[in-house]
Amino acid sequence: MSNNGEISRQQAENAHRDGRTHVSKIKTAPGGVARNMAEAIRKLGHDPIFLSAVGEDLFGRELMRQFELMKMDQSNLKLSKTSSTAIYSALLNNKGECLFGLGDMRIHDEIDSDYIYQHKTLLESAPVAVLDANVPTTTIASVLDICTSSRTPAYNIPKMPNLVWFEPTEIRKARKICSVPWEHLPALSYISPNIRELQSIVDEASRYSTVSRTPEKQNVAFHEIPDHLRESPIELKLITECFQVLPALHAIVLTKGSDGIMVTFKQQSGRLESFCHPAPQLSPQAIISVSGAGDCLNAGFISGLLQGLSWDSCAQLGTACAAQSLQSIKNVPDSFTFSVNN
Repeated sequence: MSNNGEISRQQAENAHRDGRTHVSKIKTAPGGVARNMAEAIRKLGHDPIFLSAVGEDLFGRELMRQFELMKMDQSNLKLSKTSSTAIYSALLNNKGECLFGLGDMRIHDEIDSDYIYQHKTLLESAPVAVLDANVPTTTIASVLDICTSSRTPAYNIPKMPNLVWFEPTEIRKARKICSVPWEHLPALSYISPNIRELQSIVDEASRYSTVSRTPEKQNVAFHEIPDHLRESPIELKLITECFQVLPALHAIVLTKGSDGIMVTFKQQSGRLESFCHPAPQLSPQAIISVSGAGDCLNAGFISGLLQGLSWDSCAQLGTACAAQSLQSIKNVPDSFTFSVNN
């Protein structure tokens, strides 16, 4: 969703907890998983429609100003008179390690089902709907309900003309997808978890969710297990089980940090195929900030889908976008530039 982020980094090695002021570097920037992805998708040449809520405050006005500069449609944003714009503040030590974060995300509750159904026509006509897990579970269910009911080809996306992409965001929030009623899940096509989020989804589905009470699990398996999964039985188990408990799922884009991404997709026969794509090859000195890199990776992958690119080309485009985010102080760089080889 949409929020402003603040990062404070201590300059001294030790902090004294006695009320004194510590010299720090403070950076404020627009953020939020879905907002970052919308900005990146816009800068990749597409025209996203952003559904979210902001407060009538300084941060909300700044987010609106940023949208205006990008020539991105703001007409569907909800302006709250009662809640402040979401904000997250992280405190880092002098090594760049996060000590803790503070967040005020109450406004996300205003992105409710009534607001979603007011924009039903937009969702019905969208080739891709991107959800992050910051919104209430009922909101996730409403988006999936609309997209499940209106699955007609709109864009030439290989094997999946209308898709919903779910970004789990973090371990606890990732579980929300398991509370969505079974009948709304056929539109869920892509998820982009890390290994801990994937574990959380599978565990929750197996123990408590409506997903685990589906009529029957899908019989999905690899025709031949690829080497990279033979070497990682935990990943093999989790990926296979995730496809079983989320039977309409078309692909898992597993993010692995410095090890790149693993893309596993389901053929029409139900057989699974998987490949790995390496992380950006950057020196430690070239990396300015990791914030937003994963969102830019997802945006690049989605851009590739919209262009009808191959799986490998989608992964390559996503990785190239992540590389440029890593080299920028901003969550999303001012622009994306690609060489002829890319």
